Amino acid sequence: MRVGGAKITGIACLKDTLRMKNAGATRCLSFLDCGVPSTVDTDDIAGIARSIVAQMTDVDLVVMELGDGIMGHYKVDRFFEDRALMAHIDAVVFCASDLTAAWGGKEILAQRGIPVTVVCGPATDTEAGVTYLEKTIGVPAANALTDSQKLLGLLQPVVTAT
Repeated sequence: MRVGGAKITGIACLKDTLRMKNAGATRCLSFLDCGVPSTVDTDDIAGIARSIVAQMTDVDLVVMELGDGIMGHYKVDRFFEDRALMAHIDAVVFCASDLTAAWGGKEILAQRGIPVTVVCGPATDTEAGVTYLEKTIGVPAANALTDSQKLLGLLQPVVTAT
Protein backbone atom coordinates (compact mmCIF):
# COMPACT_ATOMS: atom_id res chain seq x y z
CA MET A 1 0.00 0.00 0.00
CA ARG A 2 1.06 3.55 -0.65
CA VAL A 3 0.62 5.34 2.67
CA GLY A 4 0.39 9.09 3.19
CA GLY A 5 1.28 10.70 6.49
CA ALA A 6 -0.56 13.79 7.68
CA LYS A 7 0.03 15.99 10.71
CA ILE A 8 -3.29 17.73 11.24
CA THR A 9 -2.69 19.66 14.47
CA GLY A 10 0.21 21.10 16.43
CA ILE A 11 2.83 23.77 16.06
CA ALA A 12 5.23 24.40 13.19
CA CYS A 13 7.67 21.53 13.42
CA LEU A 14 8.96 19.18 10.75
CA LYS A 15 9.98 16.40 13.18
CA ASP A 16 6.72 14.44 12.88
CA THR A 17 6.45 14.56 9.10
CA LEU A 18 10.14 13.61 8.76
CA ARG A 19 9.50 10.61 11.02
CA MET A 20 6.52 9.65 8.84
CA LYS A 21 8.72 9.82 5.75
CA ASN A 22 11.46 7.78 7.45
CA ALA A 23 8.85 5.17 8.42
CA GLY A 24 7.93 4.71 4.75
CA ALA A 25 5.14 7.18 4.00
CA THR A 26 5.22 8.00 0.31
CA ARG A 27 3.75 11.47 0.84
CA CYS A 28 3.76 13.64 3.97
CA LEU A 29 1.82 16.84 4.53
CA SER A 30 0.93 18.96 7.52
CA PHE A 31 -1.15 21.96 8.44
CA LEU A 32 1.89 23.99 7.32
CA ASP A 33 1.02 22.95 3.75
CA CYS A 34 -2.33 24.69 4.27
CA GLY A 35 -0.61 27.95 5.22
CA VAL A 36 -1.31 27.54 8.94
CA PRO A 37 1.76 27.98 11.21
CA SER A 38 0.04 26.54 14.28
CA THR A 39 -3.35 25.11 15.11
CA VAL A 40 -3.38 26.70 18.57
CA ASP A 41 -6.87 28.17 18.90
CA THR A 42 -7.64 27.48 15.21
CA ASP A 43 -11.33 26.70 14.69
CA ASP A 44 -11.32 24.86 11.34
CA ILE A 45 -9.29 21.74 12.11
CA ALA A 46 -11.65 19.60 10.02
CA GLY A 47 -11.13 21.95 7.07
CA ILE A 48 -7.38 21.54 7.39
CA ALA A 49 -7.79 17.75 7.46
CA ARG A 50 -10.05 17.77 4.40
CA SER A 51 -7.59 19.98 2.51
CA ILE A 52 -4.67 17.70 3.30
CA VAL A 53 -6.59 14.54 2.35
CA ALA A 54 -7.70 16.17 -0.93
CA GLN A 55 -4.02 16.57 -1.82
CA MET A 56 -3.30 12.86 -1.20
CA THR A 57 -4.92 11.42 -4.30
CA ASP A 58 -1.85 9.31 -5.05
CA VAL A 59 -1.99 7.16 -1.87
CA ASP A 60 -4.08 4.19 -0.77
CA LEU A 61 -4.26 5.10 2.91
CA VAL A 62 -3.77 8.28 4.92
CA VAL A 63 -2.53 8.11 8.51
CA MET A 64 -3.40 11.33 10.34
CA GLU A 65 -1.65 12.44 13.50
CA LEU A 66 -3.56 14.73 15.81
CA GLY A 67 -1.30 16.25 18.43
CA ASP A 68 -1.64 16.78 22.15
CA GLY A 69 -4.87 15.07 23.14
CA ILE A 70 -8.56 15.51 22.51
CA MET A 71 -8.86 18.61 24.71
CA GLY A 72 -6.74 21.73 24.68
CA HIS A 73 -5.57 24.60 22.55
CA TYR A 74 -4.77 22.51 19.46
CA LYS A 75 -8.55 22.05 19.00
CA VAL A 76 -8.32 18.32 18.19
CA ASP A 77 -11.93 17.97 19.37
CA ARG A 78 -13.03 19.95 16.27
CA PHE A 79 -11.74 17.13 14.07
CA PHE A 80 -13.94 14.58 15.84
CA GLU A 81 -17.00 16.88 15.75
CA ASP A 82 -17.07 16.92 11.94
CA ARG A 83 -19.44 14.09 10.92
CA ALA A 84 -18.65 14.33 7.20
CA LEU A 85 -14.95 13.88 7.94
CA MET A 86 -15.51 11.13 10.49
CA ALA A 87 -17.55 9.16 7.93
CA HIS A 88 -14.25 8.49 6.15
CA ILE A 89 -12.23 7.45 9.20
CA ASP A 90 -11.70 3.69 9.36
CA ALA A 91 -9.67 3.41 12.57
CA VAL A 92 -8.77 5.48 15.61
CA VAL A 93 -5.43 4.71 17.23
CA PHE A 94 -5.44 6.51 20.56
CA CYS A 95 -1.99 7.14 22.03
CA ALA A 96 -2.31 7.50 25.79
CA SER A 97 0.28 8.54 28.32
CA ASP A 98 -1.23 6.38 31.05
CA LEU A 99 -4.27 4.25 31.90
CA THR A 100 -6.32 7.23 33.07
CA ALA A 101 -5.73 9.01 29.76
CA ALA A 102 -6.70 5.85 27.86
CA TRP A 103 -9.92 5.51 29.85
CA GLY A 104 -10.73 9.21 29.45
CA GLY A 105 -10.04 9.19 25.73
CA LYS A 106 -12.23 6.16 25.23
CA GLU A 107 -15.05 7.80 27.20
CA ILE A 108 -14.83 11.19 25.49
CA LEU A 109 -14.80 9.61 22.03
CA ALA A 110 -17.62 7.22 22.97
CA GLN A 111 -19.76 10.24 23.87
CA ARG A 112 -19.31 11.30 20.24
CA GLY A 113 -20.10 7.82 18.96
CA ILE A 114 -16.49 7.16 17.95
CA PRO A 115 -14.94 3.83 18.96
CA VAL A 116 -11.23 3.52 19.73
CA THR A 117 -9.76 0.82 17.50
CA VAL A 118 -6.56 0.35 19.51
CA VAL A 119 -4.64 2.11 22.28
CA CYS A 120 -0.88 2.73 21.94
CA GLY A 121 1.56 5.02 23.69
CA PRO A 122 3.23 4.88 27.11
CA ALA A 123 0.09 3.32 28.63
CA THR A 124 1.14 0.16 26.76
CA ASP A 125 4.76 0.15 27.91
CA THR A 126 4.17 -2.76 30.28
CA GLU A 127 2.35 -6.06 29.94
CA ALA A 128 0.30 -5.06 32.99
CA GLY A 129 -0.82 -1.89 31.19
CA VAL A 130 -1.80 -3.79 28.04
CA THR A 131 -3.70 -6.39 30.08
CA TYR A 132 -5.56 -3.69 32.04
CA LEU A 133 -6.50 -1.85 28.85
CA GLU A 134 -7.79 -4.99 27.19
CA LYS A 135 -9.47 -6.74 30.14
CA THR A 136 -10.70 -3.86 32.31
CA ILE A 137 -11.13 -0.87 30.00
CA GLY A 138 -12.13 -3.10 27.08
CA VAL A 139 -9.97 -1.75 24.27
CA PRO A 140 -7.38 -3.58 22.21
CA ALA A 141 -3.87 -2.38 23.05
CA ALA A 142 -0.40 -2.73 21.56
CA ASN A 143 2.88 -0.95 22.00
CA ALA A 144 3.96 0.40 18.62
CA LEU A 145 7.65 0.29 19.53
CA THR A 146 7.92 -3.13 21.17
CA ASP A 147 5.02 -5.05 19.59
CA SER A 148 4.43 -3.51 16.17
CA GLN A 149 3.30 -6.85 14.74
CA LYS A 150 0.41 -7.00 17.22
CA LEU A 151 -0.51 -3.42 16.35
CA LEU A 152 -0.50 -4.22 12.64
CA GLY A 153 -2.54 -7.34 13.31
CA LEU A 154 -5.17 -5.29 15.12
CA LEU A 155 -5.33 -2.69 12.36
CA GLN A 156 -5.05 -4.89 9.28
CA PRO A 157 -8.68 -6.14 9.28
CA VAL A 158 -9.97 -2.58 9.57
CA VAL A 159 -7.68 -1.18 6.90
CA THR A 160 -8.09 -3.99 4.37
CA ALA A 161 -11.89 -3.98 4.76
CA THR A 162 -12.10 -0.55 3.12
